Amino acid sequence: MQFTRYKGGYEEALIQLHRSAMEVISHGYSQEDEENDIRSIESIYLDSGGEFLIGFADGKLVAMGGFKIIEVGVAELKRMRIAPEIQGHGIGSELLWQLEFTARKKKLKKLVLETAMSRPKTLRFYRSHGYAETGENFYGSQKTICFEKTLEELPDKTADPTALD
Repeated sequence: MQFTRYKGGYEEALIQLHRSAMEVISHGYSQEDEENDIRSIESIYLDSGGEFLIGFADGKLVAMGGFKIIEVGVAELKRMRIAPEIQGHGIGSELLWQLEFTARKKKLKKLVLETAMSRPKTLRFYRSHGYAETGENFYGSQKTICFEKTLEELPDKTADPTALD
């Protein structure tokens, strides 16, 4: 799958993909509050030096994810979503690799994230990609696990498949 940097016009498709991933999770926030950053990707992610990638299959948006800068050298990984019908085929791993690669190009040293404790597949995914648990938190009423990964420890790859510049 080819990923591309977000360009306007896909907000509703992104919202639908996000909702498909969040159907079984109740966090106590209003839908409007929960989806605010998805409706403002340029200002929240891109304009601040972060990144947001989207992927399509057969003309349908099926993957998204990004990071936003939270302090010098550190970004928060956000909104990693893969359409349920194509999960388990390595698309999430490729998207994560692309985001990590882009973060390294931007001279970031660490990525952090948090995800719901009630999502064992997601927890396994991040652990299997070298993310270390750093604690617990709450996102609304959902208990979360916090993770981080130091980017200097990523293996070098010689090719740049992202061609985002």
